[in-house]
Amino acid sequence: MSLPTKVRTIPGVVADRAHLVDRIFFGLGTIAAIWLAYALVQVNDRLTWWTVVALVVFWLVLAYLALPRLNRILATIYVPDYFIGRTRTSDGLLGDPLNLAVRGTAEQLATVMKRAGWTLADPVDLSSSAKIVAATLARRSYPEAPVSPLFLFGRAQDAAYQQEVDGNPGQRHHVRFWRTPDGWPLPGGHRVDWLGGGTYDRRVGLSLFTLQVTHKIDADIDVERDHVVETVRAAAPEAKVVPLVDFTTSYHSRNGGGDAIHTDGTLPILELAAVVPDPGAPDLRPVVSDRIPIQVVLPIATSLLAAVWFVITAATVPSGENGLAWTALGLAVANAALAIAVLRRSAIARRTLLVIAVVSVLLRATQFHVVDNGRLQALAHAAVSVLELIALSSSAASRWTRRR
Repeated sequence: MSLPTKVRTIPGVVADRAHLVDRIFFGLGTIAAIWLAYALVQVNDRLTWWTVVALVVFWLVLAYLALPRLNRILATIYVPDYFIGRTRTSDGLLGDPLNLAVRGTAEQLATVMKRAGWTLADPVDLSSSAKIVAATLARRSYPEAPVSPLFLFGRAQDAAYQQEVDGNPGQRHHVRFWRTPDGWPLPGGHRVDWLGGGTYDRRVGLSLFTLQVTHKIDADIDVERDHVVETVRAAAPEAKVVPLVDFTTSYHSRNGGGDAIHTDGTLPILELAAVVPDPGAPDLRPVVSDRIPIQVVLPIATSLLAAVWFVITAATVPSGENGLAWTALGLAVANAALAIAVLRRSAIARRTLLVIAVVSVLLRATQFHVVDNGRLQALAHAAVSVLELIALSSSAASRWTRRR
C-alpha cells in the first residue's frame, strides 16, 4: 500500500513529506551545532592561546550556526506567517517594518530611484560579502554594497537601493522593495505593485538575538521613509504621493537584529503612472545571487577532500590488507559521486550525505566523550561533519536541489 504524498503536521496545515524530512535534518543540525559549541568550551581546561582560539571559534559556531537555527525553530512556532506589515529575517525573526508602497512598473521604479541618486545594491554572494567586510574595516567606499535579505511573501526582496554616507559603507540609507502578488490587496482593500522598507544604517554592531556582526539601524524609521519619498519627489516631480494614514497603529518594537524601532503607522504610496521610464535605468536584479550557494560548495569540497583521503588510505595500506584498500577506494568513489550529484541538484544525494554526516557526528561525539586519547582529532572531524550537516540541511541547499 503506497503512502500518501501529503501528511498533516498540525491542524489545518498540510506539509509535503519531503519538507518534513528536511525539517528533521534541520533540527538534528541545530542540536549538532549546540553540541559543537559546548565541546569547544570543554576541550580546554586552562587559559592558553589555544583557549582564546577555541573561544573565538565558539563564538563563531554559536553566532552563525547554533543561535540562528534555534531562532528559526522557535520563530516557526511563535511568529505569525501571515501578512502583518513586517518582514522576516532569514532566521525567521520579525524584521524591519514595511513603511513605503509604490504603484508603477519595474521600469518606472528603477527610473525614479536612479534619478533620485539611489544605487542598486549588488547581489549577496561570497565575493560581495567579502568586499563589504574589507570596505567596512578599511572605511573604504563601496556604493553597491550588498543588503542582507529580508523576506516577504516567502521570498527575499526583489531589489535593494542605497545611498552611502561620507564614503563609509558602515553608514547608509537603504530601502528594499518586494513586488506584491497579482491581485493581492493591502489590509483595507488598497492595491499596490510594490511594498518597501526603508531604514538607515548608523553603525556596525552585534545582533542582540544571534550575536552576529550586522548593521544597527536608526530607531526612527519614519525619518528614512520620508527621506526616500522626498528624494524621489525632488528628482521626479511627476510622481505623486498618497499617504495611507493609520496603515498600522503607531508602535515601538525591535527588528531581527534587536534594534529598537518606532513608527507613526503611515504608509506613503508613490504613484508613478506619469513617470516615463529612462532607457538607461538599470534593471532591477534579485538581492540573492543565482550562483551556487556556499551551503552547497562547502559540503561538496569536504566530500571531495574525503574522497582524496580515502584514495590515499587505499594506496598506503599494507599488501596483506586488500579488503581495507578496496573499502577505502569504494568510499572514495561514493563520496565523489554523491558530491557531483548534489552539484547536479540531486535531492537524494543531498539526503544521503545528510545521513552520512549525522552518523559521523554521532561517532565522533562518542569518541570525544568516551576516549581520552585523540579528543582534539575527534573534535576536528566532528566539526567538519557538523558544518556539512548545517550546510546541507539549510534552506539554500534544499532550494538548490529542488530547482531543476
